[in-house]
Amino acid sequence: MAKREVELVFKVRDLATNALRGLGNQLLGVGTALLGIRSVTRSLTTAIRDFGTEERSIRRLEATLANMGETSIDVRDDLIKFAAEIQRTTTVTDDQIISIQGLLVGYGL
Repeated sequence: MAKREVELVFKVRDLATNALRGLGNQLLGVGTALLGIRSVTRSLTTAIRDFGTEERSIRRLEATLANMGETSIDVRDDLIKFAAEIQRTTTVTDDQIISIQGLLVGYGL
């Protein structure tokens, strides 16, 4: 009888140990998932911020062109394409180039 009770205690202990290991593995999986979500969130935040910066640069360029009497969408598009080409071949970002283009247009250059 005592042997059976000891076996039962060991069996319960083994079941509890396995259950806790499973829980630990699940928590580890949840932690990994949370880290992944955090990384994606940071990437999206950076992408949205960068998009906003570029969008502001384009709007400023458009306003400057309009103030100088140039309302052609083709001119704006050509300047944006030019900025993209400069970015592709240098380390300067296109939103920085577009900002500078806006200043140059404002000075009549």
